[in-house]
Amino acid sequence: MGLPNFMVEESKRWFHDLKERDSISWTTMISGLMQNGMEREAVDMFREMRLAGFTMDQFTFGSVLTACGSLLALGEGKQIHAYVIRTDHKDNVFVGSALIDMYAKCKSIQSAETVFKRMTQKNLVYWTAMLVGYGQNGFSEEAV
Repeated sequence: MGLPNFMVEESKRWFHDLKERDSISWTTMISGLMQNGMEREAVDMFREMRLAGFTMDQFTFGSVLTACGSLLALGEGKQIHAYVIRTDHKDNVFVGSALIDMYAKCKSIQSAETVFKRMTQKNLVYWTAMLVGYGQNGFSEEAV
């Protein structure tokens, strides 16, 4: 569930005033910012969430990796990928496809392939992410 565009500023105020934040409130804000074209703020909020010691889940990682892809922020995406590995989320289908998508959008198709090849059980979601990545990067032969 994302934030409607007209509610972003109101939601930021609400979040700022919230006395007891949890992982769900953090992830909702990150997702809402990303969905409303505020990718940089979403990545910055992810950093704040991590520094505050909150646990991330597949939805948190999926949203922040999508934001990194939109920003073409390969360096930050790689850092988040390392954190995904350390927190044992690398085999989650939502996170795995977000990683493939982020690398492909950042024009790092080899990294996308590496993520894809390391998936223990390839499914339609992974295959689709990889094929779209090839297409976005002009590798039509590899896609077929």
